[in-house]
Amino acid sequence: METKQSLYSKFCGYLDSIGFKYDRDDEKCAVETGVQGDDLPMRFHITFDDKPLRMWMWSMLPAVVRDGKKMAACAIAVHKVNSEMFLGNFDMDPEDGTIGYELTTLFEGCDVEDPQATFGTIVALVTSYIDKYNEKIAALAMGMIDLDEFMKKIAD
Repeated sequence: METKQSLYSKFCGYLDSIGFKYDRDDEKCAVETGVQGDDLPMRFHITFDDKPLRMWMWSMLPAVVRDGKKMAACAIAVHKVNSEMFLGNFDMDPEDGTIGYELTTLFEGCDVEDPQATFGTIVALVTSYIDKYNEKIAALAMGMIDLDEFMKKIAD
């Protein structure tokens, strides 16, 4: 059975094997890294916990929503985007207007026998979702496009 430490070690090993640059905190079993998407950079915070045994990924978008009308549009947009994904979700905090992508993957009772396949699939899906939607959500949040334009852009 996996432990928090073994999952963290396998994940770091996976990142090393693909030449990914990252910062690690062995005490907290946490990783920070980033990649350049097609349009915006993506920063990732990844932590491993043991109760329950899980990997948690979070990536903040480079936009904050302050205006009530924009916040309502972003809430609709985030809901629409989430309905089209099957792994993780975008969240918007109505208190501070931040928007980010979050994924919690449970590993309780699992053995990760092929870290390349397991973590490679998770990382590929997460980065593709964020890259597909982050620029559009950020543009809506900053008022560069309206909700109708957003919906047209994600339909393409």
